[in-house]
Amino acid sequence: TTLFRSERLLELVGLNVLVQVTAESLTGGFGPDVQRCVMYLLRQKMVSFIATDAHSSRYRPPVLSSAVKLAARLVGKEAARQLVKDNPLLVINVCRD
Repeated sequence: TTLFRSERLLELVGLNVLVQVTAESLTGGFGPDVQRCVMYLLRQKMVSFIATDAHSSRYRPPVLSSAVKLAARLVGKEAARQLVKDNPLLVINVCRD
């Protein structure tokens, strides 16, 4: 059972709201319930970005590699790359204009 209202999030995604999840939430660093939720969101194509929640190199290091590998198994290599490279670049380019 999901711990959130996925139908509401799906409505927001349909309105072009962008959704970001943290790499650590995908890899299980915040527990199995959060991991299952993020995996569900990825499979439903509700995620726009996977990013780090880096606070420091010691406590929450900026590591995406494990999350990208897991995302690639869930949604494919191309989609995983879009979540960490292409989509962030699109936002940067839009903000430059």
